[in-house]
Amino acid sequence: MYVYYLALKYLLSRPINLLSILGVTLAVWALIVIVSIFSGFIVKMEKHIQGTTSDLSFIHIGSSPRSDLTLFQKLLEADPEVQAFAPRLVWHGMLDHAGKNELDLRRLQRGPERDFVQVIGIDPKQEQKVSRLRAWLAAVEDASLRPVNPAKPFETGSDDEIPGALLGLARARDLGLPRGSSLTLVSGHQVRNEDVTRIQKRFRLSGCWSSGFYHFDENTMLVPLSVMRDIFGEGRPAWQQAQLFNEIAIQLVEGADLNQAKKRLQESFDKLSQKKFIWGGIFWTWRDRNRNFLQNVEHQKFLMRLMLFVLVIVVGFLIFATLSMMVVEKIRDIGILSALGGTRTGVLVIFAFSGLAIAIIGSSLGVLSAVWTCAHLNDFNVWLKDSFDIHLFRTSVYGLKEVPHQIEWLWVGIVCTVTLGLSSLSAIIPGFRAARMDPVKALRHEI
Repeated sequence: MYVYYLALKYLLSRPINLLSILGVTLAVWALIVIVSIFSGFIVKMEKHIQGTTSDLSFIHIGSSPRSDLTLFQKLLEADPEVQAFAPRLVWHGMLDHAGKNELDLRRLQRGPERDFVQVIGIDPKQEQKVSRLRAWLAAVEDASLRPVNPAKPFETGSDDEIPGALLGLARARDLGLPRGSSLTLVSGHQVRNEDVTRIQKRFRLSGCWSSGFYHFDENTMLVPLSVMRDIFGEGRPAWQQAQLFNEIAIQLVEGADLNQAKKRLQESFDKLSQKKFIWGGIFWTWRDRNRNFLQNVEHQKFLMRLMLFVLVIVVGFLIFATLSMMVVEKIRDIGILSALGGTRTGVLVIFAFSGLAIAIIGSSLGVLSAVWTCAHLNDFNVWLKDSFDIHLFRTSVYGLKEVPHQIEWLWVGIVCTVTLGLSSLSAIIPGFRAARMDPVKALRHEI
């Protein structure tokens, strides 16, 4: 029993031990809070990405749109887990707008690469079955930027025949464009070995949407599918032009296994390809389409974990240094204890228990403070912004209403276990040194 009494006495009599406890607390706090923010961000981004990407997508492999939509309709309608699907015609180009000039400060701040845009031709009625288009339109709080008629979002209310187009709210605000602004898509496409055909199509901004996924809102323009078919179907028969597409968004029934459905549809398509001699294509899940982005965030999260574990190592050295100093200060006490019958194991336990107590107290305080911090992260972020104009986490950049967080309790357990193990190891080394000390020399030692 004397072992634990002496261990606690040594801990409480040396204020420097508070520094070790504080070090453990800060290390555990940082490991839990920062990783929780990353985890929450990933969960939010996955939700937003899944909202902007259908369960499955068929991607055409080829430079020109295909015109065999009827075959795909039969293939998809035959699958019991396909609930709805919508053809799209996706292209890329550069976006020009009225009033833009070389000295446009917004353009200079964005950089020339920000003029590029992904153009998606959609049929609003079909698109609403596979995406949350109506909710995106309703999410625009500014009535001057919302479409006049959400049921027909491409209506411009203008007397001219210029087709309407929808821009993400982030892109429209970045460019300073009001509803009704003139937009020009500049691009090109090549049919087989022919020369590149220039695309220059004028649109009128009919409104904006806000999906919550900043990357999608900033880099995408939605236009009528019929307009895109007119652009790419020039010179083709009317029946063929009416079936042009290069992507199909597919919504599955609730609870369907995405990977199994993807495999099943791909096999059906491959058989159809061999039979009909049609060009290739591939089915992707929403995770497949956004694999690079999700893997990038996960990789950053891993690197952050690795870097933060350095704090635990530093804390281990701090405990080692603190207890080594304690051994030097308590040499005479160790000699007296040994002379009175104290065993080497008892001496070792005194210092090992001291290190373990520091780790337990520090880890407990770290976990409690981390949980409290996560619960009040958004309040703290708002306070910093309002009081000092400091943005701890720019929620607007990521299309989030508050600072995301999700505590991973398995990670909390790993952090505490590693901290306790490393702290105990750091304490055992000075403990061995004290236990192996010669009692006679220890009694003759003078400080």
